[in-house]
Amino acid sequence: MEEAAIGDAALFHSEQRLQQAARVNDTATIRELIWGKVNINARNSMNRTALHWAAMAGHERAASLLLDHHALVDAEDKFGMTPVLLAASHGNLSTLQTLAKAGATLTARNRLGQTLLHCAAVQGHPSVIRYVVEDLEGIPVDDPDQNGKTPLLLAAESGHSDVLSLLCELGCDLQAVDKESNSALHLATRRGHAELLSFLTSAICSDAQNQDGLAPLHLASQAGHLSCVRTLLDSQCQINALSSRRQSALHVAVERRQPPIVELLLRANINLHLQDQQGHTALDRAVRSQHAALADMIIKAERFHARSLGANGQTGELDLTLRHVGDLSRVRSVLWALATRHQKPGDWKKLALHWDFSAKHIQALENQWTGSDSYKEHGYRMLLIWLHGISSLGKHPIKELYEGLVEIGSTDLAEKVRRQANAEQEPARRCVLM
Repeated sequence: MEEAAIGDAALFHSEQRLQQAARVNDTATIRELIWGKVNINARNSMNRTALHWAAMAGHERAASLLLDHHALVDAEDKFGMTPVLLAASHGNLSTLQTLAKAGATLTARNRLGQTLLHCAAVQGHPSVIRYVVEDLEGIPVDDPDQNGKTPLLLAAESGHSDVLSLLCELGCDLQAVDKESNSALHLATRRGHAELLSFLTSAICSDAQNQDGLAPLHLASQAGHLSCVRTLLDSQCQINALSSRRQSALHVAVERRQPPIVELLLRANINLHLQDQQGHTALDRAVRSQHAALADMIIKAERFHARSLGANGQTGELDLTLRHVGDLSRVRSVLWALATRHQKPGDWKKLALHWDFSAKHIQALENQWTGSDSYKEHGYRMLLIWLHGISSLGKHPIKELYEGLVEIGSTDLAEKVRRQANAEQEPARRCVLM
């Protein structure tokens, strides 16, 4: 029993040495082990033989030596990968050619139903693809795998522009879709491969929906791929397209909490009034998710567009920042003091109504409950949104605030604002209107 165990251990050790030698192209050790009657087709825990490792590493001499001594050319590992599939996957063209001459089955498929072309496309090996298409037979360029993905779709999903270009040159079907109706444009967008989109949008409909009813713009907004959103918008995709849930890209970006995407869509003039299948607008979604910053961005955009309509579209482009406000820190200090120290509950709503905040906007601001003093936060948010609008019109915020307070009958508060603003301003720069 003990001798048998020692023998088994020695045999296992020899098989391990053979596989390691194949990995590093150590043909001397391979010959030594072959002379010692090692099992040349011994497998490891992944069901791989020495020939698998030689093919994967691109060691032509080791592969040839193993083949000369009857290594199984079509042995499959646990993933259904034969040596020739591994050579294609790792871009080892010369080793692949050696295996082909040795009689390897060139139409082999792995467990995912992928051929040589699929394996090379996933990993980005154009030289292998050109060889397979131009020099071999029986491997269609548009053959789908088990998920319905053609080599083109896998190249787009993996972001390999050189492979994508080559497959198009070789006559692949650019309109192919997988089992979930994803086109190459869907797959590239979902993975964030913005560099592929300009090419793909010139050949594939950018508004086509997959089986979930999502267009590429929805997927880019969902995943937060800002550069993809920008590229799709530049290609004139339908910005207001709705998914099967009747969600716009803005709904999706709000739902996934993607502020940069939301801002980009707002600046691109997406329709803010579109309702999903529950009848909710993007603002409703932002409010329900308690995402105050997104809600405030949408309110700013709605007020901006309302001003544009009132001024026949002459208010310029939407800018959600406060960069137009001069001495911003002083102005914010005045607004903060007004909202948190001087106003009583409900006072901020009077100002909001005076400044044409809609009932829906006021309700959205009130939705964020932080305790009995929530009205202070609500008031401050409202004032900052108002400040955004005033600054975009080039008006003096302190002067407008003073006049607004006077007009709603809060003269005492107006005087407090004037005194604080002047106290925080250098004497030489005091506003003469105050």
